[in-house]
Amino acid sequence: PIKKLIDIPQLEIPDYFYKLEDADENNVMLHKAVRLLESKNIDFTSYPFYLSSGVSKENLAENAIARSLMNRLIIPAFRNDKMIYYTARSFDSNAKMKYLNPHVPRSSVIYGMDRLFIDVDKPLFITEGFFDSHHVNGVAVLENKMTNNQIELLNKSPRLKIVIPDKKNNKKKNDEGKKLANQALELGWSISLPEYGSCEDISSAITKYGRMFVLNSISKNVMSGFTATVALEMW
Repeated sequence: PIKKLIDIPQLEIPDYFYKLEDADENNVMLHKAVRLLESKNIDFTSYPFYLSSGVSKENLAENAIARSLMNRLIIPAFRNDKMIYYTARSFDSNAKMKYLNPHVPRSSVIYGMDRLFIDVDKPLFITEGFFDSHHVNGVAVLENKMTNNQIELLNKSPRLKIVIPDKKNNKKKNDEGKKLANQALELGWSISLPEYGSCEDISSAITKYGRMFVLNSISKNVMSGFTATVALEMW
């Protein structure tokens, strides 16, 4: 991508958002959120998660959005401590729409953006989803393919960039998941192809094998260049 200044608009935190850690202990949504995060091996106090009160004083449109987000965990994305995006994950695993997002462009959105310029002597792990990135103190691009703006932003970071793709048990879905890794190799970055059996992602692998085993597998299976291309084809 051509080097350019990328504008990333800030979002006002809606009046119906409230922090998960501020919820009353009798709040049903709080308990649903904690169970969801526990299933991902994430402490609910480790990130500023939000819930929706279901009511907005702004207007009818905002009120409708507030209601639609009630039964969901709201995961905000920040840049310089200002919210730039959010995704709302349903507590119902069978929900028709697992995630709801604001109607704003997300081509420049990266979760964990402030990590691009810290710990520059350590590698920067790049994943699809937020939960996986949270476990490795990395960043998430929310899709199995990066946009030009996301690539531009990531390339501004001096850190060694390592993509960790999801591994699906379904071949078609697995081929889709390889797009992110192939992009990384085309850009001259590295990838990691961890060995954790039938688990599809970092969160599920940590549940089954433990955090230290998974982090060790990630670090041991970092590769780049032709070797990585061949390994990815067989993965």
